[in-house]
Amino acid sequence: MAFTTGTSEAMRIDASGNVSIGTSSAQEKLHVYTTGPSRVEAESTTSIAGFKATNNQGSYAWYVDASADKFHLFDFTDSANRLTLDGSGNVGIGTDAPIAPLHVKATATGNLLVRDAALAKTGLTGTALTSVNDAVSATTPLTLEGSEFNFVQANTETMRIEADGKLQVGNNKAVWSGAYGGALFLKGDNITSNRYAQLAIVNSTGAIAQQGLILDSTGNVLVGTTSASAKLTIVQPSGADREVILAGIAGVSNGFQVRYISGAMQYVLSDLGTGTVSSASGVLSASSDQNMKIADGCVGNALDKISALTPRYFYWKDEDGNSDIDKGRQLGFFAQEVNKVVPEAAPEPKDGQDGWGVLDRSIVATAVKAIQELSAQVDELKAEVAALKGA
Repeated sequence: MAFTTGTSEAMRIDASGNVSIGTSSAQEKLHVYTTGPSRVEAESTTSIAGFKATNNQGSYAWYVDASADKFHLFDFTDSANRLTLDGSGNVGIGTDAPIAPLHVKATATGNLLVRDAALAKTGLTGTALTSVNDAVSATTPLTLEGSEFNFVQANTETMRIEADGKLQVGNNKAVWSGAYGGALFLKGDNITSNRYAQLAIVNSTGAIAQQGLILDSTGNVLVGTTSASAKLTIVQPSGADREVILAGIAGVSNGFQVRYISGAMQYVLSDLGTGTVSSASGVLSASSDQNMKIADGCVGNALDKISALTPRYFYWKDEDGNSDIDKGRQLGFFAQEVNKVVPEAAPEPKDGQDGWGVLDRSIVATAVKAIQELSAQVDELKAEVAALKGA
């Protein structure tokens, strides 16, 4: 059946019931053809306007909203809009009110937005992926699932999270807060000497401002330098007085300290028998400043104490508990024996401290007092001898 206007055919319904407009050979139930722009329009002034498609699997319709500038894909089976395109170009999946170029609503309070990065944080550019609640008043947890995650910029991989959780970061790039402060650098390539880890202080562009600490490819630890001279190399910045404290607190008599004071190097051991070594003179001296002490009496019966001590020859034990001949036969004291006579010279170990020790200067002080006592006895005997000779 053909419909004509004048002598020209305008529409045809063929034997199969197919309708053709602008052509005599319909390929579908409705086939519209023109040599210029072609469109099919469904129009309504106050209600929806759309197109519906149905088969045994389901029924859907594309339609224009009756009350807003929006275009929807409607699911008749569940009576729900599955996709929405609004007049601003925003696309919503699972929501009729998209607020971003792509807005996916997964749960009642979980909304995934693909939007301008500046909306996520002022000053950023590019695109942001954000998970928010329905009120868009707070962010919500975002889970990314995959066997591996790769981050690429300018056709170069900058970071990777592998399936077992290992994190790979671009070679020799700063892992940092984005502002002046601490950063971690990881470097590695086919040249062994180029493999290292570094903790440093960086400026606002990520460039190293303070070298910090480096662990090189051979296990050397470097502080304040990039050139290792030993397993632990510490180089102080230039300046007047400075110090390196390996244990303890600055200004407190505790631990091991290396000081550079008034142009001279000092090594300070404290709480183990405090002492200093001056590199200028090479003299080992025990700190004994009166201004640092509070007097608490004098030694008594020193001669008896010295007489009660037992100097011994001995060998240090090796790992098997046998005499370590290589260290040689030595002369000294057993700390436990000294403790029974002069406790101050061999105090009991503190909790966590291994082994006993002897404070030699305490024994020296006791020995000096013993000599003084002995000298007093000699002077007394001399006086008695002189008196007898005078008689």
